[in-house]
Amino acid sequence: MLVLTDPGTAIHFGFVNELPGTYRFINSFSEIDPSEWDGLITDQSLGTVIELNGQIHPHTRRAPDGLNIFFVHRPGKAEANGAVLDYALTRRSASKIALLIQHAAGIPGNSAIRVDGLPQDLQSLVQTVLVPRVSARPYQWGHTPKAVDIEDFDSATYRPFLMGPKNTVLAGSYVRAKGSTVWIVPNDLPDFKPWYEIALREWHEDDNARFPGRPNWAHETEWMTSAEVEITKLIDSERTSFEPLLTAHEIRITDLETQLRISRERGNAYERLLLTAQDDDLQVAVFRALVELGFQVTDMDEIWPVKQRREDFRISDEDEVGWSVIGDATGVSKGVKASKLTLLAGYVSKFVFENRSESIPGQWLLVNHFIGRDPNLRGTLLRPDELALFAASDGLVIDTAALFVLLTASKLMDDLSPRIRSYLRDARGQLSLEDAKSWLANV
Repeated sequence: MLVLTDPGTAIHFGFVNELPGTYRFINSFSEIDPSEWDGLITDQSLGTVIELNGQIHPHTRRAPDGLNIFFVHRPGKAEANGAVLDYALTRRSASKIALLIQHAAGIPGNSAIRVDGLPQDLQSLVQTVLVPRVSARPYQWGHTPKAVDIEDFDSATYRPFLMGPKNTVLAGSYVRAKGSTVWIVPNDLPDFKPWYEIALREWHEDDNARFPGRPNWAHETEWMTSAEVEITKLIDSERTSFEPLLTAHEIRITDLETQLRISRERGNAYERLLLTAQDDDLQVAVFRALVELGFQVTDMDEIWPVKQRREDFRISDEDEVGWSVIGDATGVSKGVKASKLTLLAGYVSKFVFENRSESIPGQWLLVNHFIGRDPNLRGTLLRPDELALFAASDGLVIDTAALFVLLTASKLMDDLSPRIRSYLRDARGQLSLEDAKSWLANV
């Protein structure tokens, strides 16, 4: 077996020194005659293609066709996303590509989808080693097989070991040109030896003339002691009984992930707009949140003539007869300007004049400020001196991030909405995200 790798990563393949057979480390195929060798262990890309007149054609075969290959995939080794790692040819033509193996990286998500039908020892390695490894990654990477000629593409040509988000293959094997087989495993596995041993055993079963030796043959069933046979039966029994539970668990996780995706999309279209939106989108989200908390809210944009609009909302609460506020929602990329308070006070004055009201409504300015920052890092809304007169006029500036956490808490805790409304009715000055969190912590 040949081992082709960079000097800096050769240490990762030191396990071959523990195995029977002949292994030779090389830096280039120019050092050897490939026909004298049966297999290759490498972390180098295997082939490239060119596109000509809309057709994809073989270009460079970095590893000779006849070699069985154990390929350790390094994500940083590919030239770019979509780079071709290898290809498989059609059985009818030595130049027509039926299957492309392309690099994929930077994929969000941590889902790992089990593939049925794998040999038991391989399935065990996938579940106990590969699944925890990929689940801990900050993002996913692997490869994607692409059938170029569907009519000539045999689905048995490609066998995934584990699937990830967006149909990314995290590890797998496939048949290469001239019938040779390639295994692809990721380079962040803690130990390549057990994976290589299974690959070598499969190659032996396919062609025992080229691969006569089997690593760890002494531990195979034929040479087990009676005690080992009995324990192996118990292990197999446990695996068989656990299989339905594992399948049910994976189905349940898939269902929950689907529900989470739908809920996330709904949150993006409503509640999370309190953190990210401005203008009409923010106004609609604030309106819905206040109504869901139990306030009676009038959308004044539906009443004012288009060119004479003033405040966004008039808000009241059946729990407090006679209480009302004039409300306005605004989203700003930076800090809140004190002029917003003056504008809102003007709306109140116009309301009192037009309605000849003896009771003066309060004022709420609902602000999504420093949009784009983490809400926890946005800081306070206004300086205390800017808020003093506003607070004295029954004014309250509400961070819409605070409204978000109050709304979320109301949905998670029964009968909390009336207490939230009372808290908001009594508040003056400003209600920051920290204020809302502190209040909820003591509820």
